[in-house]
Amino acid sequence: IYQCDWSSDVCSSDLLSFVKWRELCLDVVCILGHEYMHQHQHRDRNFKMGKGFSSRVENIDTKHAQEYYGHADELDAYSFTAAANMANDLRLGNPVDFKKTGIYNHYVDAFGPDHSIVSKLEKRSLKYYNILEEQYYGQQSR
Repeated sequence: IYQCDWSSDVCSSDLLSFVKWRELCLDVVCILGHEYMHQHQHRDRNFKMGKGFSSRVENIDTKHAQEYYGHADELDAYSFTAAANMANDLRLGNPVDFKKTGIYNHYVDAFGPDHSIVSKLEKRSLKYYNILEEQYYGQQSR
């Protein structure tokens, strides 16, 4: 352990920085929200399989990415994840921009920027963002 004050119980080099702690918390919230969306989707369908996406590309890696990200359940869950990232930007005072989320970049890599799946992702992300923003500001005014 590097540069520790052995008289204390905790070494400062073992602690997460405040920024890293916030990033970790956001990751946990996004993962839990994403999986909660899947749980809700499955319950709404009485645990039957959801509608998939059939890719028409020949490249096998791109085909797998499109069929995963294009699946209706994943599209909805990743829309929430993008919205949570945008809401975090709002909380930090940063301009909110869907196209700066990592989720947008994953979808553009898989489909290209003009694909209808990317448009659906943006619409749903903004819908979820508006809900999160309303909850945030509603809670702030109480």
